[in-house]
Amino acid sequence: MNDKEKFLAGLILGGLAGAALTLFLGSDKGKEMVSKVQSKSGEFQEDVKEKVAEFETAMETLLDKARKVTEHFDDTSRETTA
Repeated sequence: MNDKEKFLAGLILGGLAGAALTLFLGSDKGKEMVSKVQSKSGEFQEDVKEKVAEFETAMETLLDKARKVTEHFDDTSRETTA
């Protein structure tokens, strides 16, 4: 099979796949599937937002603890040098 034949075969197969996808997505089952995908993506987005908020809270807590430790060591080093 030469390059032109491969190109034409790919073009025909791509067109057929596109037509089949269009028919499927236009059907009731296709619309139902699209609706489910949209719903799941919304749920996923909310889950990600929740996890990011939890991560931010945990990081703020960790940073506060690190600041306190740093302040403690800073205070301790001032006492020993004074």
